[in-house]
Amino acid sequence: MNKNQIVIAIVTCSLFLGGCANTVAISDISGDKVEVTVDSYGGGPDKALTLSLPEAVRGCSRYEKKPELLSSRRVVRQGYTMQRWILLYACTGADIVRAAE
Repeated sequence: MNKNQIVIAIVTCSLFLGGCANTVAISDISGDKVEVTVDSYGGGPDKALTLSLPEAVRGCSRYEKKPELLSSRRVVRQGYTMQRWILLYACTGADIVRAAE
């Protein structure tokens, strides 16, 4: 194998392995809500909930609150094999300012 073939093999493997991973991200956040976007292969709403909950906990904990699921929806995208789910969580519980009053 020459140098170009090795580089092509490494890039191809990286794209293949990286493309199979689930992607979870906070797409919107405020003191009273967190919206989490999940891109995953296979699975349904239960898998999306399992993947999104740690991000929702992380987001709500910034305001010293806990997440409570309000809604989930699947976004249909033509030509994609990944499923996209958007989950909306309410951040509930007293925050520091209210607790001090």
